[in-house]
Amino acid sequence: MAVNFKKLFLIVGSDPREPIAFYAYFSNDFKSMPKGSTFVFDVVETNLGNGYNKATGIFTAPSSGLYAFTWTVQAAGKHVVQPINSNSQYGEINAALMQNGAVKGVIVADTETKYDMDTATAFVVLETKVGDQFQIAVSEWDGQGDIYSNNSNGRTSFSGFRVS
Repeated sequence: MAVNFKKLFLIVGSDPREPIAFYAYFSNDFKSMPKGSTFVFDVVETNLGNGYNKATGIFTAPSSGLYAFTWTVQAAGKHVVQPINSNSQYGEINAALMQNGAVKGVIVADTETKYDMDTATAFVVLETKVGDQFQIAVSEWDGQGDIYSNNSNGRTSFSGFRVS
């Protein structure tokens, strides 16, 4: 009896021989976000396997395996005069990689002086089951200042790929 493996892969998940990878970033600078917010990256350069949803900011694993994820954020202090005792002149944000709602990695970009910028990048490798959901979210406190994502200062971005 012959087994139709192509049909079998479609039933249980992606063909493991097909590449899965995505890369998304913000098209513009924006104001920092409150705790619990999900980063919804609106520009998708790569989406092999169609796992990344630019409407929600969530990557859903189309197959089980070992996946690598990386994300970058750039915080920026205000470049305008702020009221005395205002923290908003500084840029600060924490960004966590969430797997099915659980924190798997965290980065913090934090400026310490006015007009400063700070960039943070993380890289995480995780075992993943088909249907697991991943997103970048503000996890510990409300952000402040601005988040940069542009050609001059760098992109705030999220990407991942199946290793095996």
